[in-house]
Amino acid sequence: MPLVVFATEGETERAYLKALLTNRYGGIAFKFVSSRNRSSLTNLVDSIRCEEKNEAPSGVAGAWIVCDRDENAPHRAKLEKWLDESERHHAAISHLCLEYWFLLHLCENPSSASAQKAVKELEKAWRWGEYKKGGQAPPELIGATDEAVRRVLQRRQSLGDDADAWNSSQWTDMPKLIAWLDELDPGEARH
Repeated sequence: MPLVVFATEGETERAYLKALLTNRYGGIAFKFVSSRNRSSLTNLVDSIRCEEKNEAPSGVAGAWIVCDRDENAPHRAKLEKWLDESERHHAAISHLCLEYWFLLHLCENPSSASAQKAVKELEKAWRWGEYKKGGQAPPELIGATDEAVRRVLQRRQSLGDDADAWNSSQWTDMPKLIAWLDELDPGEARH
């Protein structure tokens, strides 16, 4: 079973990835490196490098850093250096926050322009009781993943060729992670 190592910025990202594993991917194992909640991108790179030294390289299909851009722009060069070190290194960066990605599962046109507004908008759109950061992502949210990917890709058509998480509002690299995991585990878990 392929192993994917993750370094995440906070508990919300870890909870979401665990829900993906449970409800979408049956043929992959996830391992989370030790990191503090609200960890900086520098700490995530250092933590995942340390974990890579402990794991047999042939046993790891890929290593991913999942975080948002907010306070991490000054550490972009360190991330890019890590990404260049191996084809197995990947990052899913969101401009706003992971909650913006959740919104794309639930509505066609989220209007949030800041992380705080995205959380408030998500609280209103959340269909499963009260939304709580770091809380469990329900299977129904994971079931709408393909719709969220479609919405992101549709939005990108209106952006410039140089758009990315570092310079474009309402951007998320989560579809890149989903496509990579789908390729790694083409099993029946999501059908």
